Formats: sequence, structure tokens, C-alpha cells
Amino acid sequence: MADEEAGPSQKWMVGPSREDPYAWVASEVKERSILTKAYEPIFALVEDRMGEDPENWAAFVVKGDRRVYSDFGEHRFAMYEFVFEKVGLRMPFSDFAMKVFDHLRLAPSQLNLNSIAFIRVFELVCRHHQIVPSVPIFFAVFQIQRKSKDGRQCWVSLKSKIKLFDMFVDSVRGFKSRYYVVGAVSEEAKRSLYETVVVEEDGKQVARSRARFPLSWTFRHFENGTDFYLTKIGGLSEQERADLKRLKDWVESFALGPCVYRKDVDGQRVTVPYLGDDGEQMYEVRYIDTRKLLLCKSDAAREILLDQMASQGSEILKMLSDQSRGKKKGSRRGIGPSVSSGSGSPVVVSPSVVTSRQREKRPRTIPDVVDLEDKAQGKTVVPPCWSTKGFLEMNPPVVAEKEKAVLRSMDPKRREKFLVDDVAGLMRLVSTVLVLNEDSACPAKEVELLKEKVSELETKNLGLENAVEDLNGKKEVWAATQRELRETQDKLGSLVEEKEVLEKEVAALRVAMVPGEKEDDFTRGLSTRAELVDQLVYVLGNLTAAAKMGFNNAVAQLEVLNPGLQTVGTGFWRRVVDGKVVLPPENATKETDDFLEEDDDMEPERPATVEPRDDQVEGQDESG
Repeated sequence: MADEEAGPSQKWMVGPSREDPYAWVASEVKERSILTKAYEPIFALVEDRMGEDPENWAAFVVKGDRRVYSDFGEHRFAMYEFVFEKVGLRMPFSDFAMKVFDHLRLAPSQLNLNSIAFIRVFELVCRHHQIVPSVPIFFAVFQIQRKSKDGRQCWVSLKSKIKLFDMFVDSVRGFKSRYYVVGAVSEEAKRSLYETVVVEEDGKQVARSRARFPLSWTFRHFENGTDFYLTKIGGLSEQERADLKRLKDWVESFALGPCVYRKDVDGQRVTVPYLGDDGEQMYEVRYIDTRKLLLCKSDAAREILLDQMASQGSEILKMLSDQSRGKKKGSRRGIGPSVSSGSGSPVVVSPSVVTSRQREKRPRTIPDVVDLEDKAQGKTVVPPCWSTKGFLEMNPPVVAEKEKAVLRSMDPKRREKFLVDDVAGLMRLVSTVLVLNEDSACPAKEVELLKEKVSELETKNLGLENAVEDLNGKKEVWAATQRELRETQDKLGSLVEEKEVLEKEVAALRVAMVPGEKEDDFTRGLSTRAELVDQLVYVLGNLTAAAKMGFNNAVAQLEVLNPGLQTVGTGFWRRVVDGKVVLPPENATKETDDFLEEDDDMEPERPATVEPRDDQVEGQDESG
């Protein structure tokens, strides 16, 4: 279960606002950096370069009112001096480190300094065991601890959930104001900070470039609980569970480390064994020595240390003023606070207690009685207590009484001869040791140089892999762009052809629409075929009406001039065929329509037309 500081942060949390996007940052994070161009000393080595290698990364001072959480623009981000000077971190970040930052949604400076050390040492141990470091395995080993004040957030820490690593340091003082800006200088370094991702926009797949981890402090991490970022054992793949078991088994195979403490003896600080209540040497469970591993100056030294870490049984320094005080603490707190410390630095302390289960799995490996006689005849085993640090300080060597008597009985000349022989033998021993050490150091130096060269090539290879990945992304974007360009060009070509066809049709229509020499005014304003048809129908209708009117007028005149003329059976739509008046079938409908139309037009005037006809009939009757 991940830890989170209890207190106000559990009840309420200050978030970013439009007026102050960093309102959620605690006040203790807002210290101004004291690292300026005039400040000395300053550790500004952020990358390892050999010979005339080009500069890829550089450190810049923080200007103006900017703080460690500020946004410094593209290719730049804030870092604490401690991680470069003490932890030994160098740019560029590894792929694994950037994946951890991205998974946590945190800028590197948002993490506690020990957490940066954990990320680095986890990767080194995985590489030593030929394990691919992965984010799921890392967050199965570590959990997240947050610290807030008055609802505002400080640094985020990583804490062991499965105890495999010692802390780099227990606490760090004075680091808050010692930070600067790390910026990518070369194009290769800038590309290493970004990756190409494919996103969907308007239903299309589009390639975009995004930062591989947050470059400035972000509130996004705190939008989720700590469990959101952790990995349960059941969530690991089969291979990841096997890799995690290998790491756990390796750490459990570590020999117990002898506990020691420091005391003043005759004005000098000496290291002496820590004894239990029974007066015997106390031992404690050891873990991966994070501090010693990160202080190694080369990959070769790290490999040697990791090879020997399980069996070396290095001392575990107890932070006690004297042994009696240690016994009191031991009776109260078991073994007490301690840490594996090869360098003997008193600043490294972490609580660790040997449980009964651990004691069963790791019994004491040093017996109480040492057999000095080797199985091979004529050989003597060097007592292992002689190599125990602090043994001779606690048990100063003394000369036997018989030996004292022999030495005192010698005359000066004989004693001088013995001393000369002993000094000569000692000098020969020193010469032999120096020569053998020089001979053995040559291959070691070559190996170290080769290791450094391999590390350099690995770094360059990593940069090339990033460049290839970026190039592949750009290649995909270029191919997609080329496809879109070809499709656009094809569409453009078809549109051009269509335009040419339409222009020809328009030109033909314009030619066809040019007014003729004898064109009447009634057709000059027409622009469509429908308008022309309507106009023709109108004109033809008028002509037909005029023809009908002329026909009816001619018939009426003939009736007047020829009384008794038979006009029944005549009509506008009829014809004379073979001396007979006939109605062609194609005109029958037209005549019927005219009859109905005339009947409708004459119906309102029928009363007025009836009277003249009656008078005419009556007059004819009277005359008859």
C-alpha cells in the first residue's frame, strides 16, 4: 500500500488557478537559486565528454523571478546540483528514466533526490543481471510517498515496498536553493527529449511531436491517488515476475554484514565491532549498497562491486556513541538503525531490523572456533580475525616473554644484523607487492578504458536509436503527406479537365446565345430555354387566337352577305378533303377544348345574346 502523508492534504488540496498556475506548490519549494555566474563553488558537469566531442548539454543559471518549478521553454528543465555532484547522474536521461518520469507525470526535479538515485541504481542492477528494466517491475518494488503542507505539494518520494536497496542518503540539507537549468544544446540532444506520436484529429491519423516527460512541474500527478501508479504482482507478465524473483533471490543470498560503530580511543576515532548482550559480534541483513554503487567512477568498478556484493559481507555502521549505549538501544529496538557503508561515512543511516525469518535464512557464517591447521600437510591458515577491521585496535599485539628474553639477551651487533635482515626482507616484500600490483594494474586499466569506451559507444548508440526512431516517425509522416499530395494532385487534375470541359460548354452556350440579325425584341431579354419556351407558347397562343378570330369574322361576314348560307359543320380545325368538310383526328381534341373554352367565356353573356335571337325568329315568323 502506498504511503501518503496524513494531514490537511487528505482532506483538501490546493490546485492551479488562472491567476496563479503554481498556487499548488508549497512555500518551501519556492526558494530562489543561489547558483549564479559569480557564485563559487558550483558543480556544473552535466555530461561526460571525451576529447573534442561536441557539447550536447549545458547548465544555465536561473534568471529573474523563475523558480525550480517554472517553465523554461523547449529543451530546458530545472535540476538540482546534488544529483549531478553526489549521485553522479549525467545527461542524457536513459529511456527507462524518461519512462518513469512520464509514468509518474512528474518533472525530474519534482522527485526527491533519493528517488533519482533509486531509478539509477535499479537500472544498473538490472543491466548487471541482464534484465530489461521496466516500469511495472520498478513500481512493484517501490511505492510512492507524498508530502504536502497546507494543501500544497512538495517533492514526491519513492519508498521501498519490497526491500532490495539501501537509501543513498538519509537526509540532505541545503539543496533547495542549489539548482540550475539544464538545456539541450545540440540537435541530437534536443531530439532525444521528444518522440513522435500518432493522434486522431477529425477522424484522421496525424503524427505529432511531444515531450517524452514533463519538462516543468505539473499538477497532473496529483489528480490520481498513489495506487494509480503502482503495479501489483498479479499485474506483472510472466517474464517480469521471473525477473523480479531473480532480484529478490540475489539480495536474499547476501552474506550478513558485521555491525560496527565508532568510538574515540586515545584521541583517535576508531571502528570497533558491535557486540550483543552475550558479548558476541552482531550481524545484520544487507541490501544493495546504493551509495557505494553510485560512487563508482567507472562501469568496470561497478561490475566488480556487483560481482562481490553478495559475498563480501561489508561492515554495517551503527550510529552509536559507545557500545553501552548501543546495548541499550539494542534491547529497545533490536539491531537498531544502520546501513551498509563501505566508505565508513557517518551521514548514511537507515533503519533495519533482522527478523526471526531472516535469521533463519541467514545464519551466522563465522564460527566461534577457527581451525588453523589446513588439510594439506605443512601449511598454516592465517586467522581470519587478523583481517577483521578494528580487531588489532581492540586487541593490541604483545610479544611473548620468552621472545622478549631472547631479544634482550642479544648483543647490539647481533640485534643489528637481525634488524637489517628483517628490514631487507620487508623491503623485498614491499618491492614485490609494488611490482605485482603494477603488473596486475595494467590489464585492469585496459579493461577500465575499454569499459568506458563501451559505455561511450552505448550512449552514442542510444542517441542513434533515438534518431532512427525519430527518423522513422518523420518517414511515416512524409509517406502519409506524399499520399495526400498525390491524391490532391489527382483530384486537381480531374478538376482542371472538368473545368476545361465546362469552359467549352459555356463558350458554346455564349455563341448560341448571341442575338440573330432578325431577332425580335421579345426574345432579347431571355437567358434560359424555359423562358424561350414560355415566350413561344405565348406567341403561338396569340397567333392561334388571332387566326380563330379571323376565321370567325370571315364566317360571320359570309353569313351576312349570303343569307341562308349553311355554316353548320364548319370549324377552324376542320379541312376540306375530297369536297367534304372533315375534322382530322389529331384536331378533334383541340376543337373540343376550343368549344369548352368558348362555352365558358360565353356563359355569363348568354342572357344578353338570347334576346336578339328571339327577336329575329319572331320577325321571320311575322314576315312569313
